[in-house]
Amino acid sequence: MTRISVDDNPASDAVLRKLGFQELGKGSGKSQARLEPAPVTLYRLRLDDLKAVL
Repeated sequence: MTRISVDDNPASDAVLRKLGFQELGKGSGKSQARLEPAPVTLYRLRLDDLKAVL
């Protein structure tokens, strides 16, 4: 499973890391709520990592 987090929301990043998501890299992305691209971080969660947290 992958998730993208906008870099101006550190609380969201903290929750993803606590759940076991691993950072894959940084980039630029946009959403319907934003008019311009914003810096984002891409995260991945593997099933084994999720089982380790639960």
